[in-house]
Amino acid sequence: MTLPARSAIIELFGTPGAGKSTLARAAADGPDLGSSAALTASWKRLPRIRKAALVTSAFLHPAAVSATAQLALRAPLANADALVRLARLLPKSRRLRLHRDQLLLLQEGLLQDLWSILYSAGRTEPDRASLMPVLRQIYAGLDVRVVHIDVDAGTAFERIRMRAEGASRFDRFSEAELRRQLGKTAQLARTLAAVAVDAGLPVETLDGAAPIPVNAARLKAIVAQAAAGSAQSV
Repeated sequence: MTLPARSAIIELFGTPGAGKSTLARAAADGPDLGSSAALTASWKRLPRIRKAALVTSAFLHPAAVSATAQLALRAPLANADALVRLARLLPKSRRLRLHRDQLLLLQEGLLQDLWSILYSAGRTEPDRASLMPVLRQIYAGLDVRVVHIDVDAGTAFERIRMRAEGASRFDRFSEAELRRQLGKTAQLARTLAAVAVDAGLPVETLDGAAPIPVNAARLKAIVAQAAAGSAQSV
């Protein structure tokens, strides 16, 4: 794989059971491809003073702070979990800028974080107008491609029930509750993907019900295209 001359990010996005982790493993073909786990590990290695400086800098951008505050008020995001997740969104956006000269394939990118924020607040039909400024601010200056794995609730249900282990909150639901929650959240992912397109982000949609090898081949092609495009852009 050709190393990019500047950072390029591919975000896998979709509801639990879409197959993000499976696809990420299938598409990873070399040490030059960074992951969500590698991103977390590098953050943990940073000195505390640098972490503090980065977090502080994230809140020194009035337009970004205003956009997230307006989302919190208009959604509204009324519970602590959603608000804590939202507070982490701007620092994570800034943190991604530390990874220059690296191609990242993320299972837990910014759009997935936004999905988690809205789901935690029970807002499965969010106001698109309040989402647009947030997306534009958190992705400003980042070379990102979103791969939306659009999966039906039935397929997602079967995959989650078949998992030997999982860290998602969905893995703890009873079968009846799992079906109900997946039915509620499928449209949320589609709404966010549509708003991302409106915000100017490149979004490619994969059929989540397609065989994993088929989607893995498409994802590998997207990764190769991103690496080549980033290398040629400087």
